[in-house]
Amino acid sequence: MQKAPPRNPYVPGRRVTGQMFYGREAELSRLRYLLQDSLHPHHVQIVGEIRSGKSSLIAEFLRRHGDVHVQFVLVPLDLSAHFRIGTAQDFFRQLVEYISQAVESRSEIDEQLREVTRHLLPPAGLPSLQRLHRFFDQLERACLRVLLVLDEFDYSIELFKLDEQAFKYLRHMADNFAPLTLVTSSRRSIFDIECDAGMSSNLAGVMPEHIYVSLLEPDAARLLCREPAQHEGVIWEHDVVELMVTLSGCHPCLIQRLARHLFFEARESPAVERIAMLTHAAPRIFGELFDDMERRLRKFGLWSAIVELVRSGDRFIEHADRDRLERFGYIVVDKDGHYRTFTPLLDHVVNVRADSRMISHVASAVLLKEQDGAFEQPETNPRVGDETTVASEAANPTEQVSTAAVMSPASAIPPARPNLGSVEGGAVVNDAANDRFDVAIVCALRTPELKKVLDTGTTPWRELDSEPDDPATYHGGFYTTLKGTVLRVVAAAPSQMGMPATAVLTAKMVRRFRPKLVAMVGIAAGVSGGGRGFGDILAPDCTFDYGAGKWSSVDNKLHFSPDPNPINIVPVLRSRLKDWELKGERLARIRERWQDQPADTVLRLHVGPLGSGAAVVSAQQPVATVRDHWRKLIGIEMEAYGAHLACQEVCNPPPMFLCMKSVCDFADPEKKDDWQHYAAYTAAQLCQVFLVEEWDRLFPR
Repeated sequence: MQKAPPRNPYVPGRRVTGQMFYGREAELSRLRYLLQDSLHPHHVQIVGEIRSGKSSLIAEFLRRHGDVHVQFVLVPLDLSAHFRIGTAQDFFRQLVEYISQAVESRSEIDEQLREVTRHLLPPAGLPSLQRLHRFFDQLERACLRVLLVLDEFDYSIELFKLDEQAFKYLRHMADNFAPLTLVTSSRRSIFDIECDAGMSSNLAGVMPEHIYVSLLEPDAARLLCREPAQHEGVIWEHDVVELMVTLSGCHPCLIQRLARHLFFEARESPAVERIAMLTHAAPRIFGELFDDMERRLRKFGLWSAIVELVRSGDRFIEHADRDRLERFGYIVVDKDGHYRTFTPLLDHVVNVRADSRMISHVASAVLLKEQDGAFEQPETNPRVGDETTVASEAANPTEQVSTAAVMSPASAIPPARPNLGSVEGGAVVNDAANDRFDVAIVCALRTPELKKVLDTGTTPWRELDSEPDDPATYHGGFYTTLKGTVLRVVAAAPSQMGMPATAVLTAKMVRRFRPKLVAMVGIAAGVSGGGRGFGDILAPDCTFDYGAGKWSSVDNKLHFSPDPNPINIVPVLRSRLKDWELKGERLARIRERWQDQPADTVLRLHVGPLGSGAAVVSAQQPVATVRDHWRKLIGIEMEAYGAHLACQEVCNPPPMFLCMKSVCDFADPEKKDDWQHYAAYTAAQLCQVFLVEEWDRLFPR
């Protein structure tokens, strides 16, 4: 009897729970805290771009935490599925009806509450506020709470035309009925929904807690690629998994679409055939997500305009087209007054669909070599970007060229927004030298500091093209914030340690890349005491040069009069860092992900003055001398003040300066290098996490 083929486990577009749910542990913990572990349950907005897993997050939370059924009367509703389309009054009648049915289904309610519930909804119209108050008062006496989940809340206006009065009615329910906890899920925040509709109902004001669902962490993305197939007895090779992760940009729905296609078409094929199939199918697979959107844009003659926006920015778009795109909701205005698409995912799809050759250059060969976990180009093959190779691919982009060089997954597709390079004639041309970056990261050492920075992010970093008048090497990468903002990040290290070399490099990066924020990331010597341990991150609110001052002779003895000229960081950054001193769960996750043995102390963040000097210190006396003048000193090192001063002096207004350096020793005779790699790792990881979570607050749109 012929064996049945394995079931395709990938289900893009559907809610996933259980063994198909990967990642999102931080979001689940946050949701549990806000709803169950805090003293009073909070109203919560879950915000994320299309198909990013918001509904799955809610479903997995309800599945994983069974005790929520005891604490709450659950009313999980999907506005796109559970409601009949109609007026605002129709919406609220259905909403109250669902709440009534859920409460009545609870066996433990008494007869009085059951009677109130049964008559909550009048024969016509909406229940009065007095009747609603009586209902929720009875719930409170019965020690019951209603957890009302409104998934796909964007449809509140699109399907039901909820006006300002309707939003005020909903706000009154959330603000005045103590036993009611409201959770919404939407692509945009309620504040943005209200603003776009010209409302001033302030529903957003009673829902200050947000959980942003963005891209998966790379490790979770790899699990989502690999594990479902493995449950069905199909093993994806490492090369195939890495290509899927890179092509998808760690977006869960794109991963599922790629994996579903590959599982169906090539589950028994060799790795090279799978890679070729992924390469040629990706544009079509991605395009399925936005078929309706593209059809609508083409119908109104706006497809070329949005392609131009993604590729070249808003300066080449006709004003009329720009206004129409904004009115349709496909583009928004950032804080600098520039237009961008509403989601990085749309940028990703537009790039792929507008030029399918951008992917066909990636993995069209049949020869792969892997060494030390990185893809290597065979020496006998043409160079990536060789004119003959590009010409042959451009002539027939769908033909598999067996002698072409294989690019690494890092080059598989230009990242979502903005690109490090442009495409001209099928070849990737790097034009980043004349463009701006959001963040510039400066390290004092190439190993281990810069190396650990280049391990961060969801996509591999690329070395930027060199400038003939600049010997420095720069690396470009991307971070994606919780709100989906894609940050361009450039990182570099000077040729030697010390303040002069660091100041020069920082000045060059500020002048060339015009970043909004400069981050100094690396290792430092901690000051003993204050609970500081190896790997703890030092984030100075003030940097100073402890070697600056005057030496004089007093009574035939040398006397030093310090003149440190301290520089403070901006108040908003200091305030955020002080808050992060208390966020132990973020630091605990960083410590747990270290692949070697971490320090035996709890990982902490310390905010305070950091001193910079000209020499490596391995004796306690110099530290004690500095500490005499700086009671709250957290550490000493050799570069931060130079970078901070360069930021202040090179341009006006200066970029924001952030420094995160982790403790690798305590500047004593026992100073060793044992903890340098762990310290560089914790500093780089926290810098990324901090920027991802705080960028939109530090630089609001």
